[in-house]
Amino acid sequence: MRKFFLMMALGISMCVSAQHGKVALIIGNSTYEGHFSPLNTPNNDAKAMDNVLKKLGFYTIRCRDLKRDSMDFYIQEFAEKANGAEMALFYYSGHAGIGKNNEYYLAPSGKYNNSTTLVASCYPFSIIEERISRISAPVKIYIMDACRSSITGNKDRVYNISRSISKNEQYVSGSVLIYATDVNREARTGIGDYSVFTGSLLNHIFDKDDLYTVWEKVTNEVVMADPEQKPRLDEDERTKPSRRIYLNPQGINYYDKIKEGKDLFSITTIPSDAKITIDNKTYKSGDNIELIYDTKHPYIVSAEGYETVKGEIIASPYKTNYPITLIKLDKAKLKIRANKKGAIVFLDNKKIGEIPITIDTYSGRHDIRVEKKNYYEYNSMVTLKGGDNNHYVELRRKYPWTWSSNYNSQLNIISYHYSPKYPIGLSYMYRIEDYGFSFGLIGGVSTGLFRGVSTIEVVSQSQGMTIDISGEKVDVSSSKIINGAGEPYSDFVDPYNEAQHYDASALILANMGYSPINGLMLEVGLGAGYHQDRYYMNDTYYIKTNTITDPVTGKTSESYEYTKTGIDQWYKQNGKWSFATRVGTRFILPLIPSDDIYFSLGGGYTFLLGNNKYNSWDANIGICWGF
Repeated sequence: MRKFFLMMALGISMCVSAQHGKVALIIGNSTYEGHFSPLNTPNNDAKAMDNVLKKLGFYTIRCRDLKRDSMDFYIQEFAEKANGAEMALFYYSGHAGIGKNNEYYLAPSGKYNNSTTLVASCYPFSIIEERISRISAPVKIYIMDACRSSITGNKDRVYNISRSISKNEQYVSGSVLIYATDVNREARTGIGDYSVFTGSLLNHIFDKDDLYTVWEKVTNEVVMADPEQKPRLDEDERTKPSRRIYLNPQGINYYDKIKEGKDLFSITTIPSDAKITIDNKTYKSGDNIELIYDTKHPYIVSAEGYETVKGEIIASPYKTNYPITLIKLDKAKLKIRANKKGAIVFLDNKKIGEIPITIDTYSGRHDIRVEKKNYYEYNSMVTLKGGDNNHYVELRRKYPWTWSSNYNSQLNIISYHYSPKYPIGLSYMYRIEDYGFSFGLIGGVSTGLFRGVSTIEVVSQSQGMTIDISGEKVDVSSSKIINGAGEPYSDFVDPYNEAQHYDASALILANMGYSPINGLMLEVGLGAGYHQDRYYMNDTYYIKTNTITDPVTGKTSESYEYTKTGIDQWYKQNGKWSFATRVGTRFILPLIPSDDIYFSLGGGYTFLLGNNKYNSWDANIGICWGF
């Protein structure tokens, strides 16, 4: 009965094994103390090999930092899984070496206090070889990415062993052993994520060539990278495979996507809270990121107080992690001043505020950009040290002699207008941003006072009216009046030139301007004007005509008698409204070159459509400013 159960168990084991066509055991040992120094690549080597072998159809057992007992366990598991498979592959990356007895030893992870107990603590490769050789698989491949010099570190030259393949032909059907280096030589860990040998193997493992051709390519590449390291392939003429070995017989695409849970692409950072941006998406340290292989993916890694790192990642099936350590920066203060106030400061493309300004930041290189309307943009890359830093910005105006010709600014003008017939007064013009049109008002009020000129030239009938003189009503309907200055202006006269002439005018125009070229403005206005003449006389006079007969000649003549009435009188009011229109031009000249203040000089002509007597030219001078 016992024999029956053993046979059943063996049958089940063979059935389980047979379901895996290709099986691989992958070991990466990086953690060591004492006699052996820690290694930086074996775990990366093992993880990358695990990824690519899965892609090539292997069932993989990947292990890291194994102790001796754990190595026993996983080798036994590997032997069981690979029994009956068509190919069994053993891969090791870590410390190893040859003892004085010419035995090749693999060093499990751990602490090795002294060299006297070193060999007893390591794992003989012959045991691994013997167990694997018992596997019923037509092809067995050993890949050893480890040193082959003296394991104790002494300078004694070890004997050159040509092979380590078992002589037990009962179990060996076809074995190939690939070493990363030859006897008495070291296997280099390299300066990247992978060792020199495994990195080269990963570059060619997907080639469609047979294993020996792949090995030759890898050997040439390794020797070019490090002439002291010479890979070696050993096989027994009696036990080598009878046919060529292909790791990639189906020609599987090297860059097909692989999704194996934790084996997705990731970036680990120091500090761990750094912000990672890849293809404009944000991630955290250690996040799984799906990327398209053989494609450049730009990335940015940044953290507060650390130098930002930028670059490109080309993802590949075996490179699943990028460690990035950021450089810590010192705190710094940056004080920025400029020749113009109100300019806006951008630090590293982030809007900060207006100049002058003091910014708390960090040492390192920073991009400074300063913007102000109508001025050229200022850009500078500066390197800040820890502590206080000063930076001065010289802004240059785009159009130093006039305002912006592309109208990308506001303009305000205040001018004084003068006309020989009427002082117009002040005007205000305003131009909105992004347009060549300006809008404003011209307005003013003027008054004048001067003595009237009265000469007795013409006598005419007065208008009928009654004047109270000394309590006596006097009818003056038949009286005469005097034309003053050739124009009748009252029923009463001022023979003593005491009449006063008052002149008043008002004008308001809605004015519009347009700038056809930089520095020139054409204007047109439309509005209304009003003009009035008034006369005033103190103590008006009544005129009485007397007829006198010459006693000698008998001829008669008239004489005039002026009688003061004591009445103060406004008279001859001539008031008139009129539509007004104006055309003019204006030039803009700088008051201070490269500044925002200008002179405004111009002139025009105003038409009073209902009172042509007061048509007049005008001149204006003013000041304007822009923003």
